[in-house]
Amino acid sequence: MTRGPDGSVQVVRVDGTEYQICASDRQDNCMNPRAAGLAWGDRPLRYWPAETASER
Repeated sequence: MTRGPDGSVQVVRVDGTEYQICASDRQDNCMNPRAAGLAWGDRPLRYWPAETASER
């Protein structure tokens, strides 16, 4: 795990491979913070947004 100047995690290592953590300025070729085991970042949706309330 590598931290940036502000103390936030920027790089994690999974099975020997390093992955950058997605952030507002980094959205391509990166790992979602929650998928990396961090307690911040976007949460997966519980339903598809196109579904109506009666379809849930």
